[in-house]
Amino acid sequence: MKHHQHSRHGLALRDVAAAIVTLAVLAALLALMQPRQRSLGQLGESMSNLREFGVAFDAYGRDNADLVSAFSWKKGTTPSTYPDLKTATTDVDAAACQAVDIMRRRANLTMSQLPRQNSWIPHVYYSHLVLVDYLGNAAPWNTAISPGDAVQLKWASDPLKWQQNEAPSPRWPFASSYEIPTSLTTGPDSGGDAVSQASTHNTYTTPTGMKSGGRLLSEVTYPANKALMYERFQRFFGPREVFCLFDEARVPVLALDGNVQVRQTKFANAGWQPNNPNSPSPTTMIYSPSTFESQLYANYICEGTMRWTRHGLGGTDFDAAEIP
Repeated sequence: MKHHQHSRHGLALRDVAAAIVTLAVLAALLALMQPRQRSLGQLGESMSNLREFGVAFDAYGRDNADLVSAFSWKKGTTPSTYPDLKTATTDVDAAACQAVDIMRRRANLTMSQLPRQNSWIPHVYYSHLVLVDYLGNAAPWNTAISPGDAVQLKWASDPLKWQQNEAPSPRWPFASSYEIPTSLTTGPDSGGDAVSQASTHNTYTTPTGMKSGGRLLSEVTYPANKALMYERFQRFFGPREVFCLFDEARVPVLALDGNVQVRQTKFANAGWQPNNPNSPSPTTMIYSPSTFESQLYANYICEGTMRWTRHGLGGTDFDAAEIP
């Protein structure tokens, strides 16, 4: 009687083929997961940056009679040691001189490497420089740059190579990925002397009576509901980089009480018009992106929300109704 031996060769080939398919599926899943994991890791770093800002703002206020960290130089003679920055014709000009003074000193740049910057409102992208100076840190300050902001990271990698890195001007390597509402860094909150939005998201109207600095942390009536700082673009939730004031945007937000949360803009209060505070309508603006900004929603209109909080420091942005 013949004994039939069952070959294990065919079974082994099937096992190998199945293992290869399984590994391929796992590799594909891992490849899909890696960008998501990287985004979540960067989101965590960005939120950590904002928490560090919250600690620094609080320390600055305790050491400076409750003042909000902001440019403080005034028109006239400034305290700069650089001859080209010794005088300013307006408070906005004085703030620009103060910003350049800090950048030069904290980055060891000369007057020729970073010339005086004229016709410039530094309050939105550069107010963090006052904290850089207070803390004695070098500039550019890594904490001021989101790990998801590849453009700003490239510019900041070498301020002297701003042209090679395609920055718009020599000051841009020192800018921040995070925005501080102008109501925290200028005054008054409303009326003819208040800073207000011009027609596009990157333009502002600065009256001659506008004042830089001088705002107090104690003026903030609802610190848990008022945005102190937030990322200017959604960077960590899918491939769509969205400007922070569009409803779709989800960005990390630092509140005045030091808490950091991811917020979706559609749940923020609509805000107001500082130069027309009695109007029930919010500020609106055209999103007109520069070449280095996301082109998504270009030329669409968005509302001011947390950039233009109704009642300024006395108002609320999240988790509470607007103060009437």
